[in-house]
Amino acid sequence: MEIQHLIQLLINGLVDGTKIALLAASFGLIISITRRFHVAYISTYVLAVYTAIFFVRTFYLIVPIAVIIGLAVGTALGVLLELIVYRPISRRAERTGNDPLIPVFIASLGVTVVVQNALSIGFNTQPLPLEVIPPAGVLIGEVNFTNLDVVTVIVGIVIIGALQYFLTRTRWGRWIGGVRVNPTMAASVGINTGRMFLLVFAIGSLVSGILGMIDATNTAASPGMGFDRVFYGFVVAALAGASASPVKLAVYGVAIGEVASLSALFIAPAWSVLVVFSILLIYVAVRAVQVVAPSVRARFAPSPAAPGGASS
Repeated sequence: MEIQHLIQLLINGLVDGTKIALLAASFGLIISITRRFHVAYISTYVLAVYTAIFFVRTFYLIVPIAVIIGLAVGTALGVLLELIVYRPISRRAERTGNDPLIPVFIASLGVTVVVQNALSIGFNTQPLPLEVIPPAGVLIGEVNFTNLDVVTVIVGIVIIGALQYFLTRTRWGRWIGGVRVNPTMAASVGINTGRMFLLVFAIGSLVSGILGMIDATNTAASPGMGFDRVFYGFVVAALAGASASPVKLAVYGVAIGEVASLSALFIAPAWSVLVVFSILLIYVAVRAVQVVAPSVRARFAPSPAAPGGASS
C-alpha cells in the first residue's frame, strides 16, 4: 500500500467526516431536544439549495445573496414544520394518550416526498450547478484536494465550536439544556419549551442548508440529494448519543467518515455505506445484549434459600 494513497483516503475521510459531523450535531440537537424524528431535514437541506439556484437563474442575483436567501428559506421551512405540522400532531396524539413519534415521523416523511417531487417537477431531475466558491485544485505530490475541501473543514470547525459555545456558555443554550434534561421541570421554572423547540429547529435547519450549499458546490444539486446525509446523521447520533455535546458528535462523525473512506482499501468505495450500516447493526446488537442479559440472568437465577435453610 502506497503511503500517498493512504494519505489521500485520510484526507477524503476528514472532509466527508466533517460533513457528517455537522449533520450529526444539528440532526442530533433536534432529536435530543424535541424528540422529533425529523426526516424532513432532507427538505430543508435541498430546498435551501434550490432556492439559491432559482434566484441565480431567474433574477440573476449574485451567488452570495442567493445563498443567504436560500438559507433563510430553508431555516424558515424547518421552523414552520415544527410550528404547523409537528406540534399540532404531537398535541393531538398526547391528548389521546398515544406516542407522537410515529405520526410525526410519517408526516415528516410525507413532507420530504412532496418537496422532492415538487422540485423534480419544477427543475427537472438533471443535476444543476451552484458555484458558491470557484473551484481550484491543490496537488501535493500525488495527494490532491480542492479549496472547497479546505473551506468545508474550516466551516465545520467554526460551526461545531460555535454550537458548543452557544449550548454551554449562553443563557439560551442553558435553557435548551434544561429542556433536554426535563421539559416538564423546565416549563415549571418559566422556560418556554415551545420557543426552545423553534430555536432548535432554526439552528438545525440553518446548518442543514449550509451542508446543502457545500454539497451542491462540490457535486451539483439534484432533488434526491440528502438521503444519505440523514442516514449517516442517524448512525452517529445512535453511536454517540443524540444528547451528546456537539464536539463529541463531531468526533464520532469524523471517525465514521474515516472508517467509510479507509474501507476503500478492502472493498469498492460504492460499498462504504455497507460498512457504516454494519457498524450500526453491531452497535444495536451489543446494546440489545447489554439491556436484555441482566433480565435474562435474573429470570433464570436460582431462588434464594428460605431463612433458616428451610425450603418451601
